[in-house]
Amino acid sequence: MDKLQFEFTIVASPKDEKSATIAITSIRTEDGLTYVLQGDQGLTNHIELMKTENYLKAKNSLKKRHQSRKVWISMTEELRKIYIDEDGNIQFAGEYLQEIEEKDRADIRKDDLSKILEKLVETSQKKEGEKKLKQIAEKYMIEKFTSKKHSNAKQWIETFEKECTRFDITEDEIKIEILRLFLDKFCLDWHCMGNVNEVENYC
Repeated sequence: MDKLQFEFTIVASPKDEKSATIAITSIRTEDGLTYVLQGDQGLTNHIELMKTENYLKAKNSLKKRHQSRKVWISMTEELRKIYIDEDGNIQFAGEYLQEIEEKDRADIRKDDLSKILEKLVETSQKKEGEKKLKQIAEKYMIEKFTSKKHSNAKQWIETFEKECTRFDITEDEIKIEILRLFLDKFCLDWHCMGNVNEVENYC
């Protein structure tokens, strides 16, 4: 084999899901066989490959998470020793790679897509919920609670409870989320403790 096709994809970093990194998600041979790496997808494990001009171009082409580029890379003597054994088997780090059928590959991508969609729906629902809470809070006939301005926290809480009743807000979790919108930065530290009864002592 004179060359292999590497698929480079931007994925979530295994160390921090909020960060992104480039990984090798598949390796394809000239005769159409596709292989996947097990646990060694990160580019930090493929130093020799990162030195190639083809990889640098692929890296510059990737801008957003889940984008991918398939790039053919000629096997130099160094790369051949890393990815192909003497009998032409695809390997890496002393292990033979798992061959996958195109159907299996499609199923894997479908599963990944489902996870992405679930995450998008979850995020969308969360934002919509926060938006509705803000709209309700704007209708409350009560000032924002500040530790400097309000000396009687108990009275303020009683007024807040009355407003919750007026808008038929009965669940404690929703009350707490709305309460967050009325607290200044200092009192938000109290909110993280999750105890409404301690407002008077804390603020």
